[in-house]
Amino acid sequence: MLDHREMETLIAIVDGQSFDSAARHLNISPGAVSQRIKSLENRVGSSVLIRSTPPKKQRLESRS
Repeated sequence: MLDHREMETLIAIVDGQSFDSAARHLNISPGAVSQRIKSLENRVGSSVLIRSTPPKKQRLESRS
């Protein structure tokens, strides 16, 4: 049986497109988000997300 908190966390990640966004939305730490997803993946026996590092935003500085 699936855990409600794990599914809520997965939906928050998909909606916010990041673990950090999901953590803010759920008012928990990013580590707790990661633990919930790991628990969900163990429960279903498969990865539920494709993990990637978001590209770094370059800061544009004006040159005078």
